[in-house]
Amino acid sequence: MWTGLEYNQSYQVEVFAHHPNGTRLGSEAARLFFSTGFDTRAIATAPVVTVTPDAYGLNLTWTAAPNADYYDIFRCTNGGPLTWTDRSLTTAFADGTVPPGASVAYIVRARNDNTYAVSAQTAAVVWTVFEITGVTRTGAGGQNIALTFPGYAGATYRVEKSASLAVNSWMDTGVSASAIGGAQTLTVPAAVTGGAPGRYYFRVVRE
Repeated sequence: MWTGLEYNQSYQVEVFAHHPNGTRLGSEAARLFFSTGFDTRAIATAPVVTVTPDAYGLNLTWTAAPNADYYDIFRCTNGGPLTWTDRSLTTAFADGTVPPGASVAYIVRARNDNTYAVSAQTAAVVWTVFEITGVTRTGAGGQNIALTFPGYAGATYRVEKSASLAVNSWMDTGVSASAIGGAQTLTVPAAVTGGAPGRYYFRVVRE
């Protein structure tokens, strides 16, 4: 039985005879030509979408739609039109490009080659600046300090510092990076870190 075939395609299969020792017998192949039919599968159940914020953006999960081969994600920003955001082969998607402070909502469209089913639009969610977790630090006060963390492509991150950790004490260091993905390192210069070890605390936030 063959797997991985696509609908509405033509295929050619060649079969050669072989000796039990693995040697090919002859040079002529038996050829088989066949075509697959059209996709007639129905998608009767639309996905049900859940949106959860974290430090990196908004995480979407949804119920599986039987017979769906993939899912298209559309986002509405600040009441504007729905625009295609990405495609997922699973029932989850992490949106790391949400503008901070924007009101966003989503629909997910389950698709196959025959038809589709569209979820209800989610309630609007406002994503705010989050402190990034999983940050590792090298260096000390009076030196360059390197902060390494996991980032999403298309997002912007900046470094803030505080002498006390009080909620309103965080100050922008002027160190930032945009359109990054995977492990990312931001380096805070010695002029910003302060002259004495332990003078400042540092954190990375997503804008």
